Amino acid sequence: MAVTSATINIRDAHRAAMTTEDKPGVRPVYAKPSRLKTETVKAEIKPTRVSQTAYGDGGVAEQFEGTNGGEISIQIHALPIADAVAMFGLSIDSRGMVVKSDNDTAPYSALGFVTDKANGKAVYVWVYKVKWQVPDFTVDTKTDTVNFQQPSITGKYMARKDGLFVVDGKKKDIYQSEYDEDIENFDPEVATAWFDEVQEPVSPTEATPPEGDEGDGVDEP
Repeated sequence: MAVTSATINIRDAHRAAMTTEDKPGVRPVYAKPSRLKTETVKAEIKPTRVSQTAYGDGGVAEQFEGTNGGEISIQIHALPIADAVAMFGLSIDSRGMVVKSDNDTAPYSALGFVTDKANGKAVYVWVYKVKWQVPDFTVDTKTDTVNFQQPSITGKYMARKDGLFVVDGKKKDIYQSEYDEDIENFDPEVATAWFDEVQEPVSPTEATPPEGDEGDGVDEP
């Protein structure tokens, strides 16, 4: 089986509201993930790339390449009321009517989903901090041919600032995790529990403690 097998499908999109925000040294708290009550058609994650060049002595002295958040979109078969209210911060009146207002505030939330690969394996994904935008309301008349009007939801994502994922002593501002079934040490239990809660990355030193080091028994924040 080819480890570099292409993705061919997206499924099982979940949302999880951020109930407390991240801050330096403190992870955010998320609500229990909830599966979108519709089918997922497509997802796009587009990082905003940052490039800076410093010059000196008539040439390039230093260059910086990085990212600073980005745009995210997900196309779905239909937009269920419960998902719209939760993702966009909309209101429901006493009769069940959905009400949109200029001062609605969408909460930060995480988005998780699975992409299937041509070789039968899958990639499990979480995007950690997204602010969704109310989509355009567009409908077309019925014609001789059925035209399914499947909406796209867009938003902005940003990196978390807790800095609790550390690699080689450097704190990382994380925004997305991917867990590929084709990696050598893939753990099926992690995949099975992928939507039980928003999955946090484990720093390499946490994953393989030195022999004889049993830890201090204190849970991480």
